[in-house]
Amino acid sequence: MFNRKRATDLFVEGVVIVVSILLAFSLEAWWAERGERLEETGILENLKVEFTNAGSQLDRYLFFHEVTLSSVDSILNAVRAGLAEGGSTVEVPTIYLARAFIPPTYDPQTGTLDGLTHSGHFGILRSEELRKALSAWPGLLAEAAEEDARAAYMVYERLDPVLSTMLDISEARIMASVVTDEACSNAFFGRSCEDSEVEIDLPAKWAGSTSLPANFEVVGLFSARYQVLEHGIDEYRDAREEIDRIVALLEESLAG
Repeated sequence: MFNRKRATDLFVEGVVIVVSILLAFSLEAWWAERGERLEETGILENLKVEFTNAGSQLDRYLFFHEVTLSSVDSILNAVRAGLAEGGSTVEVPTIYLARAFIPPTYDPQTGTLDGLTHSGHFGILRSEELRKALSAWPGLLAEAAEEDARAAYMVYERLDPVLSTMLDISEARIMASVVTDEACSNAFFGRSCEDSEVEIDLPAKWAGSTSLPANFEVVGLFSARYQVLEHGIDEYRDAREEIDRIVALLEESLAG
């Protein structure tokens, strides 16, 4: 009788010990899972801020390029018209020329994404689609950044050196630096920051004109500048669409 009771007590104690161990493991796993989910949420929120800011920055960058593309197109039309009319020079707004000398760069902040990449911690993100999109983003950004390099080469190695042998472009160079500093304070290249279709009055210091030679070399230079700009805009529009997709995936993950 005693042995049977003792055996029962030992069995109950064993069950209690096993249940306690399993419960401890379960609590530990739950706590670890909870910690990972909290960490994932923090990463998702930081990534959303990062990519939202990158989108806003890219919108300004694209607007900058589109206004410059319009100016280069106007210069081309003026020079071609001058050629057709047999003139030796044409007058173009100096601000248009100044815009052509600015090759802006797009350099968004990617600290959170860089941290994930370098730590190999992508596995904390449960969405496979999001992981793939984030993994592909640096490559897409690098491809788009090549357009910045082409634009810089076009400006500094071709447009500026060749034009400087034909005319005094110092005013346009100086103005290009001023435009870069003052862009979107009160006037963004003579357009409203809120509405790219609305022209506003340029400051008086930007109201002059420059005489450009009306020849085929100038047409070739600005045609090349136009093509580089246009291709760059196309590349960065693709990047902008991908930013929107990534932000949507981030929001979906946060909601889940």
